Amino acid sequence: MGASINESWGGRPPQPDYPQPHVPATTFTGGDVVQRADARIRYAGKQFTEHRDTVEANRAARHYGDDYAKAAVENFGNTECAKDADAAVTEVRAWRDEAAEAVAAERAKLTTQADTASQIAAQRQWDRSRAQLDAARNAGQVTAAARNLLANAQGAEVAVLAEELKPYLDAAGAPTAWVEDAIAQAVPSYQAAKSELSDRERKLIKLEHNARVTRNGYRGAGVTVKALIPPT
Repeated sequence: MGASINESWGGRPPQPDYPQPHVPATTFTGGDVVQRADARIRYAGKQFTEHRDTVEANRAARHYGDDYAKAAVENFGNTECAKDADAAVTEVRAWRDEAAEAVAAERAKLTTQADTASQIAAQRQWDRSRAQLDAARNAGQVTAAARNLLANAQGAEVAVLAEELKPYLDAAGAPTAWVEDAIAQAVPSYQAAKSELSDRERKLIKLEHNARVTRNGYRGAGVTVKALIPPT
């Protein structure tokens, strides 16, 4: 008496090597670089969920064994779609890095010119500023005097304080974490660059969260849309 192939293979037909799903990436237009990147990540999450549901349906119907189904789900991470979601994050990191370079460029402008006249003027300015700092009796008063100097500094005076103030405060045992923000408040272009960097950092952190949630889903947990957050 004959037997069906399903009976011979434990209730399901023989299976090929662990599968590699083919899920291409897609292109999004409109919006800004962050919105497009987020759309690519969410698209990968949606495609993964559909792929996983199909695999689970085949496993439930005993078309796939447990190991085969597990591999079919996890291998989604190797698809063009999944790799494009990772590439989207890389692109936004590069966008963030551009802002960091702009901050560094603005900060680099706060230096005294190398010519003799500028150096002499800077030394005189620092001597006057240091006299006010030296008159302080403790670290708290030194900090207050330094804050006052920066709040009233203009033009080349800011560059002098930007170069000299931190070493002086360190030597006096006074805090310095506030100095860069105070310098930025005195230089609008530097402040704008720092604000732009902060905004891009915030958006990147949110985007990386969405990418991490999505990648974790490839391991079988699934991608929960509610776990994704707006990146803007």
